[in-house]
Amino acid sequence: MREVRALVDTIFSCFSFFLLVFFLVSSLLCGNSVEAAATCANIQCLPGQTCLTDLRNGSPRCQTCSYPPSSCSHLQGNEGYLPPILCGSNHVTYPSWCQMKADECQHRIVIETKYSGPCHKSDRWKNSVHSNSVDDLTNNFNL
Repeated sequence: MREVRALVDTIFSCFSFFLLVFFLVSSLLCGNSVEAAATCANIQCLPGQTCLTDLRNGSPRCQTCSYPPSSCSHLQGNEGYLPPILCGSNHVTYPSWCQMKADECQHRIVIETKYSGPCHKSDRWKNSVHSNSVDDLTNNFNL
């Protein structure tokens, strides 16, 4: 009886090892990574940096956020200076580059300058200075 039990234990151990190897090899051969894809949820930025998500490909980007919205108030046309109006890659019109970067950090998404001037009305996106929420930005994003 002991011999049968020892044989069963050996077979079970070998079978378990075989299954583990099979799943690891098949995962690698099929192009599925054993590691999770990098996202802001599973990476850690350096102190003082914020993780932003690039909506084009979902990849994370660590960035120092140096432009809180309050620091941009002097760039709103005071003292006869008008900063260039920009259309962001999220199709939102910004009164300044500073405000666009502040929005980027507030919503934790990458926003780049699409072109100078206000966003065109023909764009499918909202044409406003600020979006109400990050959902407003991501719901309209065409991946």
